[in-house]
Amino acid sequence: MMLSKSLPLLALGALAYAQSQVQEGAPASVLLAAAKSGVIPATPTATPFTGVDTIQGAIVSPLPPAPGYLPGETGGLLGTATASTNQPVSTYLAVLPQVQYNPFVDSIVSGSIQAVGGPQGVSFTVNLTNLPSQAQYGPFNWHIHALPVPENGNCTATMGHLDPTNRGELVMCDPSQPATCQVGDLAGKHGGKIMTNGSFATSFVDPYLSVQMESPGFFGGLAFVLHTGNTTRITCANFEAVNGNATASVPSPTGSGTMPEFTGAAGKLEGSIAVLSFLAVVTISSRPIATLSKMEALLSLAFDNIASKDTQKIRKGLRQIEGMLAQICLSSGKPKPSAPGHRRNASAVNLGEQQQSMPKKLGQLSEDLAFREFFRLQEGFEWNVATRVADCLDRLLGMGSSKDGQNDILILSSLSNLQGLLLLHPPSRIIFGREVYMNLLLDLLDPYNCPAIQSQALLVLVTALVANPQNTRIFEHMDGLLTVTSLFKDEETTQNVKVKLLEFLYFYLMPEVPITGPQRSPSKLANAFERRGSTATGDEGRGATRKNTRSQEEKQHMLGRYLSNVDALVEDLQESAPFTSVAC
Repeated sequence: MMLSKSLPLLALGALAYAQSQVQEGAPASVLLAAAKSGVIPATPTATPFTGVDTIQGAIVSPLPPAPGYLPGETGGLLGTATASTNQPVSTYLAVLPQVQYNPFVDSIVSGSIQAVGGPQGVSFTVNLTNLPSQAQYGPFNWHIHALPVPENGNCTATMGHLDPTNRGELVMCDPSQPATCQVGDLAGKHGGKIMTNGSFATSFVDPYLSVQMESPGFFGGLAFVLHTGNTTRITCANFEAVNGNATASVPSPTGSGTMPEFTGAAGKLEGSIAVLSFLAVVTISSRPIATLSKMEALLSLAFDNIASKDTQKIRKGLRQIEGMLAQICLSSGKPKPSAPGHRRNASAVNLGEQQQSMPKKLGQLSEDLAFREFFRLQEGFEWNVATRVADCLDRLLGMGSSKDGQNDILILSSLSNLQGLLLLHPPSRIIFGREVYMNLLLDLLDPYNCPAIQSQALLVLVTALVANPQNTRIFEHMDGLLTVTSLFKDEETTQNVKVKLLEFLYFYLMPEVPITGPQRSPSKLANAFERRGSTATGDEGRGATRKNTRSQEEKQHMLGRYLSNVDALVEDLQESAPFTSVAC
């Protein structure tokens, strides 16, 4: 991934120390092949990572966690949630602590969430007061999370949503099919985000949550978490047994209530949800020490900035994201520290340091705790950066062109970040299986955009399509071939853009092969890809991926509707075979 030389803004002070303490085996370093073109991807062969795609200079993550929910599926990797009726009359109560967890929010939320078992499921009664300003912090999301709140009151340590079916968070919950939602997604299943001012009250029955300990939907002792509109956590509290079935003792939010500097240790959640924590707890002289985490704090600030209508804030947010990616992907060459008198502020990094930074090898990246945490965060909707940058890109297009060209620069920065994000976290590419995001890329290929934007949009388009036949079907469905060929035939299109368009057409005409990639759980991931449906063709069920691919002859025929002499392109592609190791 070609990152610009903007200054990294993420300070991971204790990262090197944590890495030296955590002993985990890593695969041997693998240098990825570099493509001759900046558009066409090249894939390493005869390595443990065969089949994982990259584009010139990109880093591909080894053994990524299996994505939870795949488009076209019902439920998650483990099916749909199971309803639990005729539950015992047991009561659980979560009372919000009267201390301020998040210092950036202007109020302390009060209230409680009561849950009582019954014949139809669990009856919830929610009463919240003193909500923060809707205009500044709303609307508010609310869920049950997978872990309890620890004694220090750290809401971040509750991890993601309660999700025994491993659905994941990249696709929004459909309230008309609650069995396919995450079990802990209360907002998604029961009325959506809180949009009222000051207070909120509601009641509902949820058959997929349970007060019975043997049930996969059991939430006793787990955390209720309230979020701001940008997903930052405002407050949290554990569900404690009031009567009926008692649960094992769990910690309640105590302590100062200020936002802790520490998060939990690496571990695993039951229900086949592998969790890799950024902060590994190490022990020295039998005393636990946790490294500091600033990744979620940085992402929260960056999300606020890129959601703004102020171009200066948007620029700042994009640079924060780019700096984070640079910090993950670049290693320092042991530069000399600069003298204090030559630094304007503590976050500055001198140019000598930046010039000595070199891209990390694949093996090095797999050992990096920051990358592991980044990848884990991207698995959920709450912290997925690709969706936020794509939404920012959509807003930038709506602003129109500026006289000084600053808007175009922001669009280019967004596209550059988006390409890198899709390469670092391949599962995020599924967002381009939605028409709204695919249409966004096609809009950027309109003739009125500058050549630099057109070229960068093509790079992102290739990254979104590679090894994702279902995304290619959406591209075709949205008249993507017409858009690309029209720009290619336009007399005003620059020669450089035409070369990249021609490269894209070569890429498009390559044979399609469904790829599962490296797997932590081969049977589950392969099975999930095999069952993946297609929003473009309507295929569902087992074998849908195979139905969702098209042969080279079929794609040649489709392209021939818009461009003459396609036969010559195919013949040239077959004779030269420059990208035989790449699957599209």
